[in-house]
Amino acid sequence: MSREDPGWDYHWLDWKDEEGLIALGAHGWELAATLPGVSGEPGGRLCLKRPRPSFRERVTLDQKRHVYASRGVALPEERP
Repeated sequence: MSREDPGWDYHWLDWKDEEGLIALGAHGWELAATLPGVSGEPGGRLCLKRPRPSFRERVTLDQKRHVYASRGVALPEERP
């Protein structure tokens, strides 16, 4: 039986956005790389990654979104 390799999702975030970083970490994102600020400016960019949902998870999420949307309700714990 072969296992599907779903790959990775990537997200870029400003270095200064600590609240955003904490929220993304709670949703399974982890630090993959950093880029320095432009020409001596403080800050920079962070590259975060997490495993992409498998085909089975994506189908299930799409079905849940459809049902919740038909009732006018947001899907709880939606991955950002």
